[in-house]
Amino acid sequence: MKPLTVFLRAAHAQFTTLLNAVIRALQVQRRAQLFAVLIVSVVIGFLVARTVHSTHATQRQWVSQVSVLVTSRNVSTGELITNANTRHVALPLAIQPPDALTKIPNNARTRIALSSRTALSTSMIIRDNARIQIPSGWRGVAMPTDLVAPTVIAGDHIDVVSADSVIAAGALVIEVSPTNGITIAVPAESAAVVATASRNGDASLVLAT
Repeated sequence: MKPLTVFLRAAHAQFTTLLNAVIRALQVQRRAQLFAVLIVSVVIGFLVARTVHSTHATQRQWVSQVSVLVTSRNVSTGELITNANTRHVALPLAIQPPDALTKIPNNARTRIALSSRTALSTSMIIRDNARIQIPSGWRGVAMPTDLVAPTVIAGDHIDVVSADSVIAAGALVIEVSPTNGITIAVPAESAAVVATASRNGDASLVLAT
């Protein structure tokens, strides 16, 4: 009987130790789970608050409207911005360019060709004699600095004449520089002829209507 009693006591002690270890492990696991749940709850709360704030901000942008300047018809590159080709339209902030124009700037021309109902922005216009973009498929040609030409500014359309013939009709003045002279843009197929006439001093510029 004595060995059995010793065995049972040892078994009971081992069982108690094992049970305590399991309980401690479960307690540690439970604390870890509670901590994980807390972290997830905080993250979800932050995301929900951020989404709600973003939604409210977006709603305010769609509800708030500001009168901005838009093109009333198709506008070509370098065209002067006037009341004849623009109008004011109230648009939601959500679809307005960040630098939208609210009034017609003085002596401003379009930097690029624009379609009708385009909201104008400062990045789309040029002032004074700033260089404008060369139209797609065209080439830039520099005129001689001593060229006798009418007073032109960037955006003007001109005809290039050589030997009593128009070699490039509707060319576009893209830059007027005190040091570099006049640079024009012409269709690619006319670029070589115009460049040769310019180099030989045989080119003249005529203002086009």
